[in-house]
Amino acid sequence: MESGNDTELQKSWELSQDDIKDQDRISSLPDDIMFHVLSLLEMKDVVKTGVLSRRWGHLWTNVRTLDFRGPTSCEEEAREKFVSFVDYTLLFNESKTIKTFHLLLGLTEAFPEDISEEEAKRVKELCLHIDRWVRLAVRKKVEIVYLDFFTVNTRWRGCLLSLYPYNLPCSLYINNTIKSLLLASCSIDPTRQLQWKYLKVLRLFDVKLCEELVETILNGSPLLESLHLLRCNGLRKLSIKSPNLEYLLLFFSVEGLRLDIQAPYLKVLECMGEIANYRLIDVSSLVYAIVRTHRITCNVSYQTIVTSFLTSVRRAECLAVCTRFLEMVSLLEIESLPTPSTDCNYLELKANLTKWELPGILALLRSSSNLNTLTIKKGDRDGSIEFRDEYLKGYDLNEANYWSIMLASTCLMEKLKSVIIYEFDGGSSEIALVEFLLMKAPILDKMVIYSKKEKHSSEDRTPSASNDKSTLYEKLLSFERASPNGNFLFF
Repeated sequence: MESGNDTELQKSWELSQDDIKDQDRISSLPDDIMFHVLSLLEMKDVVKTGVLSRRWGHLWTNVRTLDFRGPTSCEEEAREKFVSFVDYTLLFNESKTIKTFHLLLGLTEAFPEDISEEEAKRVKELCLHIDRWVRLAVRKKVEIVYLDFFTVNTRWRGCLLSLYPYNLPCSLYINNTIKSLLLASCSIDPTRQLQWKYLKVLRLFDVKLCEELVETILNGSPLLESLHLLRCNGLRKLSIKSPNLEYLLLFFSVEGLRLDIQAPYLKVLECMGEIANYRLIDVSSLVYAIVRTHRITCNVSYQTIVTSFLTSVRRAECLAVCTRFLEMVSLLEIESLPTPSTDCNYLELKANLTKWELPGILALLRSSSNLNTLTIKKGDRDGSIEFRDEYLKGYDLNEANYWSIMLASTCLMEKLKSVIIYEFDGGSSEIALVEFLLMKAPILDKMVIYSKKEKHSSEDRTPSASNDKSTLYEKLLSFERASPNGNFLFF
């Protein structure tokens, strides 16, 4: 039997729950948090929040992150609506300063040789609007600028194309507030004076470059720390003398041409695309070398390509290579050619552990005598290198038995202390590699294996999955180890 006090408490609790349901908790958050939430949205969604409540009504007019993303098509009506929206938003923006100005907009879908006089006029008018928007952002001391003018062209299966570059406006050549700048499909005048006093990060995508322009950019950006050059054609030599610039990301896509790189103070180098396009003249201070190549041309000079690259980065403490590069190193091993030794103590491999990669993995392990940490991740599966018939006969090996056979090899990882393997699915080649590493690492401190996460609905989950995992774990634990004190973790 309930007492009177209990009844009153129950009613009071129910009322408080109703109050909580009716309460707008988000609107009661501090301004700093509200502005952070808005900074994660596109500008069209930010403006829509003005109808939510009185608190939200004018909040959008004070945001410091302006993210404008234009229509996916270049139809005149869609462009006019977008221009009107940007003009409206900037007109009502009351913030004294802008932190981020992001503009993603295709200028035209027409190729330069096909563009009509009328379309060229429309593009010119659109660029005048963009000049004005950029000028306003500069006046408000913007710190981060992204100007991306790629076009989605249906004639090329929806690929991003750079058809009509945007000419960098006068307001951006000399600037004392921008710290991070991204320019995609833009044109920079190499004859103009350029000064980006506080710029630390520069990303250029499909910007035509020359040695003189790069020198002007580097001289005018004394604090630059990170430089990305993606599909920026026109360069043959890249000379970086600034001790502040530590990170360089390159995607050089001109087939048959080579980029000579001289950067004696560089700490991190990431190379994408065709590895044969890069010749490292001086990267003597390099700490971390990353190879992310998706195109491999296997010809008579592949030995020189691989050997030259590994020799150039041999002093780096960390080395990360992809599947395609491992396949090229495998060719050296198959033909009994030496793999250059490296001083790296951290090695990251992206591999699928197929027979095309296994000899390359062994070669890198054997040539890295100072190796302390080994990380293995799943590799890309898009394509492979093309092998000539004379190479194929060397790959008559069994993936499951390869590492068992190699246990008799002289490869001994005397300094290896840590091994981390991701997306482990218990394949025979993976299990054999784990056994090989345990047998060949006498001071191994820990091996951490993360099993591949399968996507199942709640109805699909059965005890058999966890039983299989337990059985696999027990099998891995049963392997003989060269290091008696090593920890083995399986997730």
